Amino acid sequence: MKRLSEETLRKYVDFCDSGRPWYFALGVFVTLLIVQTALWFAADEDEKPSQWATLPAWFGIFQSIGCIRKARENRKQSAE
Repeated sequence: MKRLSEETLRKYVDFCDSGRPWYFALGVFVTLLIVQTALWFAADEDEKPSQWATLPAWFGIFQSIGCIRKARENRKQSAE
């Protein structure tokens, strides 16, 4: 049982270090930004939300890109 949990933990760490979860997060934040923009254009002029509502999506996009770059650098260092 202990060996199984150690192997599972190793696979999980390898998956997280690969950067794949950040690609998923990037896709979620880009989709969120697209939906927010579409809703902004569809809203009546007096009911439009503030553009500041898109700030969390932009933050998530840039954070995801930064983490993807860091994961790539870590893989290059591990390969050396």
